[in-house]
Order: sequence, then C-alpha cells, then structure tokens
Amino acid sequence: RARGKVILAGISAGMIRAHEISQSATGTDFTILEGAHRCRAQLPVPGLHMVQNALLAVATGRVFDVSLEDCAAGLTAAPLTKARLQIKDIAGVQFLDDSYNANPDSMKAALRTLVELDTDGKRIAVLGEMLELGEESERGHREVGETAAGLKIDKLIAIGDVAAGIADGARNAGLKNTAVVKSTSEAAELLTEIAQPGDLVLIKGSRGARTEEVIGHFALCYSLAAPQRREGGPFVTSP
Repeated sequence: RARGKVILAGISAGMIRAHEISQSATGTDFTILEGAHRCRAQLPVPGLHMVQNALLAVATGRVFDVSLEDCAAGLTAAPLTKARLQIKDIAGVQFLDDSYNANPDSMKAALRTLVELDTDGKRIAVLGEMLELGEESERGHREVGETAAGLKIDKLIAIGDVAAGIADGARNAGLKNTAVVKSTSEAAELLTEIAQPGDLVLIKGSRGARTEEVIGHFALCYSLAAPQRREGGPFVTSP
C-alpha cells in the first residue's frame, strides 16, 4: 500500500475529473474538476485516452501545489508530438496519423478515437503490425480486430502477414469489409480506390512497420492522378 498521499484521477471518477468534453480533429476541450473548483482546458490532440493522460499530469501538478489554472495553461501549450494523433488533409481525405508506435491498448484507443470524431464520410483504419509482443502477438492482433468490428468502422486494411491477424479477428467478429495487403504502397493504392473527400483514415502501427509511409504514398498517387482528374476521368470509386 502507498504510504504517501493518494490522488485519484479519472474522466468520470476521482479527485481530479473531466467534464463537458468536446472533441474535434484539431483537439479536445474539457473542464477539469477538483471538488468545487473547475477550470476549462484544451489539448492539441483528440482522444479520450489523451484526456485521461492529461488528468494524471494535472494530478501530479496538484501534488506540487501547481494551481489548476496553471495546469490547464500547461496542457494548452503542450507541444504536439509528431505522428501522435495528428490530422493531415490530402484532397479532402483526412488522415489521423498515429503511426509513431503501437501496442494492443493504444491500437484500441486510436480506433475509439476514430469513431468518436465527427465525419461525413467513411471511417477507415489502416493498421500495421505490432512488434515485440512475443507469445501475446496472435491474441493481441486478434483482439484489435475484434475491437474494430465492435466499433463498426467501415473498412479495415491490414499491412503484412502479422497484421493479417487483425483482419482475421475483425472478420470473425462480423466486420466483413476488410483487406490484407503486403506493403504500405499497396495500402495507399487501395486507399486511392476507396477513399473519398470527407473520409477519415486512421494510420497506426509499430515504429518498425513504417505505416507513416502510407500517407506519403497516397499523396504521390493523388498527384500522379491529377492529369486524369483534370481531364474528367475517375480518381476514386465506391468500394
């Protein structure tokens, strides 16, 4: 048991809580609650799991008598880490770039963020393998697919033989609109066929999976297709 003072922080329960949460592609607004004291705060990224992390940071600050207002100001000014829930727009297709790294818990959290954000189009997940899971690899990939199916995303693309376990788990859990490709370039090519303006596309995988390449390949495919679009030819098609 802890000998020091224990401060509990959580979105719905704890001494430090979050209320009135509003998410968008550009960030998250919420109210920090501590007893009767409340303070509005902002994060430069979407995701309820990021709010939970922020509350833990606030709780740490309060241990050292940092005011709630100063904690909120620190959250607002927090630098945005590259490839962690960054929104990138290419020709009206919005990419949720969370490609920095991945494990089963962070994959599931990113998928939840994908469905929490408003969009007028489809929700598509492009997922690479999760490395260094050892004996838990098969189960971890399968459970991510099951989560994707439970969240009822519109399309799942898995990259590589290991990540194929994600697609298998999703299909077995009822998500039939899945595909397995061999490389990031193939994933991008498939996206050019199915993605349309207004769609939201999650990109995530372990660092070694290099899933960030999907975004670059997609941008290249789009630029190469520009002459065809100017001539009135088709660029994207319905799945």
